[in-house]
Amino acid sequence: MTGKDNEIRQLFSEERKIDEAFAPTLEQTLARPGRRPVPLIRRLAPLAALALLVTVAVSVLFRHEKPSPAPADTSLLYWESPTAACLGAPGEGVLRLVTAEEGGRAQRGQQ
Repeated sequence: MTGKDNEIRQLFSEERKIDEAFAPTLEQTLARPGRRPVPLIRRLAPLAALALLVTVAVSVLFRHEKPSPAPADTSLLYWESPTAACLGAPGEGVLRLVTAEEGGRAQRGQQ
């Protein structure tokens, strides 16, 4: 070992002795008062939060919704297929007008 190593070793030894002088003994450490008691509100807050979370979860999961009222029967009377216009033949409206007029004349001629 060199002289520098011995010097470093001596400095660390002195530092260790200083640290040991200020360190408390085992008896002093064990005689220290314990932790302060935790206030009641800090102990009950997590339980209250958990109870609130469970209550909300249960109310959301087991929610009973009222059934919606059935549609009125009159809505079925006026229902028309959305594709009814696509199924008609071209000029079908004109044909209906002509047959309605002819039917009307036939009835008048019979009278």
